This record gives sequence, structure tokens and C-alpha cells, in this order.
Amino acid sequence: MDFVLALADPKQAWWQMLIMLLWNALIPIIAAVVLSLIGVAINRWKIKLEKEDVEKYVDQGIDYAEQKLKTKLADGKEPKDKNAERMKMAMGFIEPILKSTGLIKWVSGKLEDLIESRLGKKNAEKK
Repeated sequence: MDFVLALADPKQAWWQMLIMLLWNALIPIIAAVVLSLIGVAINRWKIKLEKEDVEKYVDQGIDYAEQKLKTKLADGKEPKDKNAERMKMAMGFIEPILKSTGLIKWVSGKLEDLIESRLGKKNAEKK
């Protein structure tokens, strides 16, 4: 400390030198905290975008299944269970898309639940 004080400008008071030393020690800590916060913000943004993509693909799959079911009904092919048929068609449409985009990790076993909840929501809106 005496060596550092010897190098300091003689006009500086001891407290000014102390502030400079503390500032130099705090810069790396502040930088690490700021960089960590930036990393967390980027991850949250990425998660939000991926969730929105999955929801978009689920909606597209349900719309696809609805259209295919209408086509089957128009051709006179009446399925036993319309909801099960919609689910099967939507799964067949959505799974390959999610696998190719790498978003399948987000749904990991919950894809059926997502589709079913969206189908339930659509059925409730129709009534």
C-alpha cells in the first residue's frame, strides 16, 4: 500500500487513492454480473420464442387435421371417433415438423396434451 501511495499524485488524498483501488477491484465483479444478467435475458427470450413456435405448429396441425377430417366427411368416410381422428392426424402433422426444427425437446411427451387442450379450446369456441 505504501508503494501505491508513493506512485500516487501527491495532491491526491488517501481516500481518493482508496476509491481508485476499490473501483479497479469492482470493475471485474460488475462486468461478471452484467454479463450473467445478459445471458439470462437471452435465454429467456430464446425460450419464449421456442414456446411460441411450438404453439404455432400445434395450431397449424390442428387446422390441418380439421381440414382433413372435413375432406373425409365429404367423401363419405365417417370416422368412429372424430376427436381421436383429429388427434391422430394432428400428431402425424406436428411431430415431423418439431423433430426437424429441434423443438421436440420442448414437448417431450406432452405433445398429446397440448393438442388435446387446443382441440378442447376450439370445441368450446364452436359452441
